[in-house]
Amino acid sequence: MKRDMDELINGYLDEALSEDEQRELAQWIKTDPANAARFARDLMLHDRLRGELGPVDDFATDETEKVIPFPVSGLAARLIRIAAAIALMLTILYWPTESEKVAVETGNVGKGVRVPEGFAAIVSVKEAEFGKDVELTTGQRLGPAVLELNSGVIRLLFDSGVEVTLQGPAKYELLAAGRTRLSSGLLTANVPPGAEGFRVDTPTAEVTDLGTSFGVRLESDGSSHVSVFDGEVEVAEPDSGEKKLLKEGEEILVTAGRKLETVAINARPYEKMWPVSKGIAGSTGAFQLAPPW
Repeated sequence: MKRDMDELINGYLDEALSEDEQRELAQWIKTDPANAARFARDLMLHDRLRGELGPVDDFATDETEKVIPFPVSGLAARLIRIAAAIALMLTILYWPTESEKVAVETGNVGKGVRVPEGFAAIVSVKEAEFGKDVELTTGQRLGPAVLELNSGVIRLLFDSGVEVTLQGPAKYELLAAGRTRLSSGLLTANVPPGAEGFRVDTPTAEVTDLGTSFGVRLESDGSSHVSVFDGEVEVAEPDSGEKKLLKEGEEILVTAGRKLETVAINARPYEKMWPVSKGIAGSTGAFQLAPPW
């Protein structure tokens, strides 16, 4: 049976692994950069907690309770140093500074509020103005938050690889790593393999990704337009429970109390978002990005 890697990571942090277990952990780290990044995050969190609470030995009441260090193999040591370097990089990139400001709806939130490490990061901000005297900056990490964008465009990158581009005026809530809510405005989402199931709720629809690229825009009455640029999504009307599967080049209109209505796809409302969603910071307008079809 394949060993639970959480047990090995915890065993390493507790300095309780055997030499065979060290080799197994080292091989797991080596096989995939994502594994190394995960190990680095766990190591970084562990070190932060120790920095706040003090060494484990301080809490021991007897010599037998203290952790006895063990030797680390050459391969494991090299990989651990790599993971530590990744941890340092993540700390530099994502740990908020005192000057960073965040939009988190926990009552009257003002400037200088800091958030936990979170599950998403802001990777692009273009001509953006935010509500409630809040400013978001490139590289900033976000956990559960409400983003109020008066104008402009921002792009978010979730740890799962999901990319969301939001155009103002809009209100967008990050509920969890795989679930969000759009209350106004429009967005596009690109969901890579392995991150299927990412969800965007609106006042009238529940949009669940099945491995795709799609757009959602809201009308003033709360009606939701869902357009599929690539792949498939499932759209549900929460009150009736009616569901419909949409494929590339299809669009659906969801209005409260009505049946799901298939309409001609209209990608024009998303034109200003294409450059940002593709990582292009600025454009002279000499070219246009278009959906695959």
